[in-house]
Amino acid sequence: MWPGQQPGGEQNPHDPQNQQGPQQPNPYQTPGYQAPNPYQAPGYQAPNPYQAQPGGPWGQPGGPGAPQPQPGGGKGGRTAAIAVVVAVAVIAAAVVTGVLVLRDDGGEKTAGGGDKAASPSAEPSTGDGATPSEEPEKREDDPSNPRDGLAPEKPDPVVPGWQVVTNAKHHSAFDVPPDWKVRSEDTIIGYGQKDKDDPFSGPLVAFSAPAVHKEGWCKSGNSEYTRSVVGSKGGQGSRDTVEGAELAAENFVYAAYGEQKDTVRLTRAKPFSNAHGIKGHIASATATGVKKGNKCDSDGKAVALSWIDGTNDLRIWVLVSDAGVKDEVPQAVIDKMTASLRPYAEEE
Repeated sequence: MWPGQQPGGEQNPHDPQNQQGPQQPNPYQTPGYQAPNPYQAPGYQAPNPYQAQPGGPWGQPGGPGAPQPQPGGGKGGRTAAIAVVVAVAVIAAAVVTGVLVLRDDGGEKTAGGGDKAASPSAEPSTGDGATPSEEPEKREDDPSNPRDGLAPEKPDPVVPGWQVVTNAKHHSAFDVPPDWKVRSEDTIIGYGQKDKDDPFSGPLVAFSAPAVHKEGWCKSGNSEYTRSVVGSKGGQGSRDTVEGAELAAENFVYAAYGEQKDTVRLTRAKPFSNAHGIKGHIASATATGVKKGNKCDSDGKAVALSWIDGTNDLRIWVLVSDAGVKDEVPQAVIDKMTASLRPYAEEE
């Protein structure tokens, strides 16, 4: 379901009004780029040059553009990750359609509908999609925790042995396994490029405050790949939680796995609720039969959970992951993540 662009929301990646042009080189790569980078996420390979400057367009990724894939075609492989720090100029010389990773300057626009299955402890609710309508514990900062010092309240993980991921901007916290790497809250990961002729046009889709899994698990040339990435984003423009979840799942897997229209399959949103008061909808999408460009490429999947937070804003949690591989993120792990999703820093 790609209903076309909505203000600050998702846009149909198959909309013929937005054609993709030649790809540009980009310096800060990760999966599928010219220089290995720690901020890599599951993605694809193609050229993309990005230069980040203070207050520039990369610091504020807007709603995703609508690329027009060739009939039955698209790119092969995955989108590479590109790391950009706002206020640091980057001269690109690589070849990748980007998984963009950059620093949030505080003006991030959601790139996608706002930017699986519910677990046993997160029993689904019933009813139609929620529409916008109108406490973590404090503890001392831990210098070893990359999240500490970024928000006034520091919740502990609710899953024993896991680590917490927080996003004060999008009022969310959730847990990830101990072998995941938690990035800073002002890190943004984006996939694709809205306008291939304009390196400053912004990514197709993006989320912030990510955690990554199996970073650098595979190398192809100078490129390194990451198995999975998870983060959260806003959902302006989506009419309700059903649309927010479905748009995000479809658009993220489309942009991250080669922009190959015919490979994408959506599983419709289902009602979701958990013990922490999160109530909305969850959807998933897969990219199967993706054209492989190298030994690291694979099929992919995306899971998106959309809800209305305590400030009456629509938020979206998104996981993007390789699929059909031996170390694919198990459904049981995804269920624990979504069951741990909870409000965070809603009192501003």
